[in-house]
Amino acid sequence: MSRFDRLPPAFIRIFCPAAAILALFAFLCFDAARDTSPTYDEAGLMLGGYSCLARDCPEIPTANLRLAEMWVGLPLLAFKPRIPDTLRNEKTLVTDQSSSELGPAFLYDPANRTEAMLLASRMAVTAAAVVLGWILFAASRRLHGLGAGLLTLTLYCLNPVVISNSALATTDIVTTLVFTLTSLAYWRLLHRPSPAWAAAFGISLGALLATKLNGAIFPAIAALLFALRWAAGPGPLRAWRLALAHAAAAVVAYGTLWLIYGLRYAHGAPLDASVWLQPGTELSSRFIDFCRSGHLLPEAFLYDVHSFVWRMVRLSFFMGRYSIVGFWSFFPLVFFFKTPPAFLIALCFAAAAALLALRRNSAAAARVDFYGMAPFLATGAVYGAVAVASRFNLGIRHILPVYPMFFILAGAAARFPFRRRWQAAVIGAVVLAGSVSEVLIARPNYLSYVNEFGGGPRNGWRLFVDSSYDWGQDLPAVRRWLDARAARPGGGRPVYFSYFGNDFIEHYGIRALLLPQDYERRKMVPGSLEPGTYVICATMLQGIGATPVRGPWMRQYEEAYQAIGRELPAIPSGTDRWNEAFAIFEFLRFSRLCATLRTREPDAWITPNVLVYELDQKSLEAALTGPPREMADTASILGSKPQ
Repeated sequence: MSRFDRLPPAFIRIFCPAAAILALFAFLCFDAARDTSPTYDEAGLMLGGYSCLARDCPEIPTANLRLAEMWVGLPLLAFKPRIPDTLRNEKTLVTDQSSSELGPAFLYDPANRTEAMLLASRMAVTAAAVVLGWILFAASRRLHGLGAGLLTLTLYCLNPVVISNSALATTDIVTTLVFTLTSLAYWRLLHRPSPAWAAAFGISLGALLATKLNGAIFPAIAALLFALRWAAGPGPLRAWRLALAHAAAAVVAYGTLWLIYGLRYAHGAPLDASVWLQPGTELSSRFIDFCRSGHLLPEAFLYDVHSFVWRMVRLSFFMGRYSIVGFWSFFPLVFFFKTPPAFLIALCFAAAAALLALRRNSAAAARVDFYGMAPFLATGAVYGAVAVASRFNLGIRHILPVYPMFFILAGAAARFPFRRRWQAAVIGAVVLAGSVSEVLIARPNYLSYVNEFGGGPRNGWRLFVDSSYDWGQDLPAVRRWLDARAARPGGGRPVYFSYFGNDFIEHYGIRALLLPQDYERRKMVPGSLEPGTYVICATMLQGIGATPVRGPWMRQYEEAYQAIGRELPAIPSGTDRWNEAFAIFEFLRFSRLCATLRTREPDAWITPNVLVYELDQKSLEAALTGPPREMADTASILGSKPQ
């Protein structure tokens, strides 16, 4: 008898398939993580997390709170990395330098192992994603059987949005995991109000509040779960036991928050009053002032809250439109366009099974456990509603805590009452084959994935940008493409490159003339644009990068462009006045060029979100001096007032 024959049947039926699927998922994440440049936030988050753990580095705020950052920074302790020279004499929380500046200086320091450090931090997030996958599998199996558990796990592990975010050193997957654990712990507490579950819920809630500011919505989730539990009948439980359990959990949560922040109000001397002067909402300012006056919460926590609030107003782009107040339809439609059709099919069958389960005397009656799904349904519903109402349209990653609800719901498709077993097998095979094919189509550009309903990955730049599509992840691919181009006959034409990201381009050996960037690190070299190859990242092409000229090409931009163009020849070249005027002219010129390029198809793609245009003299002159192909008024930006 072999050792495998001695394994219990349950182990073979349950653990082995789930472990195999999760192993495949971990490999896909590793494959996605090993050959992409850091996305915009990664370097800053890595430094922020490391700074909270290491003794040789002052704390760096990033407006992302602390726990998830610490998880991202934990693997870096093994590397003993060198910190930027500007931090060596700091003794307190750094507030005068943005993590967007310090993070890349830390990651790309020649003394540090850039690629190894990045991969290690990314794999820490992958580990959290594996844990989340197992939790979803276990929950779905308990609710609706082994088939449902495997269906949920397969859809989770073969989802490009999940893979892409699980392969990045960011906080969103960890936040999703902590949200899920907190909801499950609270649901358990409502059924078994014991000291153990009060402590478990308190720890998870404190961890959530130290992970992401959106943890502040959990009281609404808790209220909904409490109402559902009470409506189902409290049973033998007494109100006083629940009240004591809630009070104990609140104390534990408060203590957990302080513990994560080091059990100290300030890291060194308290911050100067000047750092709190940026405008925020009246409510947030009063809350922060009240907590500061009594040292009720850690100063670093309050500063993260303050930093996040005053940065909330941002220009967003969605399906050809621009807004500074966001779009209510952004998250629902982006979710739809970035969800594999196989997942949508599973959700349709799950919805049908749920409807049949609600019908009396139905063959499917009582087969869908709605009550057991309550923690996932409540979290997804409340979080999704808040996300839509907030209109904070930075990227699909901001609604990742909603995804567990959909994966659990999709598992309920296994409860659909098929008349024949072969019908279930065919649908299951279609869902599996569809999920695998979408992963193969997306690989290795999972972040840029767009399904067929959105026109495919190469059409995504017309729908949305930033962290939903183009987040600065493709510098290695750009370098390889440019090297291959240079080796071809006629490859000596000038190459211009506009990058959306926060990395040191020179680290990747990219040889190109740099157009306006985000983050801007160029040394200005005045000159004219020549015919050649123009490589532009999608976020820059749509005018969403952090440049002085943003959004659509507007009348005031055209007037300024023409005026400065007339004035430049009369200003002595090389003077400060000329340099200042040319810098403004350069941003206007680039924006006008992008406005023209948005109206035509790219000549090539390096990746779906890095577009290539071949411009001859005629097309370049038409873009820079001809009638504008695009002309908008300020009022065309939703939330703006006409000028």
